Amino acid sequence: MALSPSIVDSKGVEHLDFAVASRRVKKMSEESLRFTIKDAGEALANSTLMEKKGFSTTKVGFYADEIHVCYAELNRRRSE
Repeated sequence: MALSPSIVDSKGVEHLDFAVASRRVKKMSEESLRFTIKDAGEALANSTLMEKKGFSTTKVGFYADEIHVCYAELNRRRSE
């Protein structure tokens, strides 16, 4: 399940819509949350290499936001 929709600022940088994402992660399984964290983490790790090869890296902040929202949900579940 993708955490989109996103918000694009005036510079074309994509940001996660935290309100929507926070509602969506509540419906995700722990396995899905962990996969999203891993996948977004790999995208972040490769962003410098991708930029050097000429690919757009405007979603870097989006991936970091996805990781944050997923970890926040996992922590919320642990504290219940």
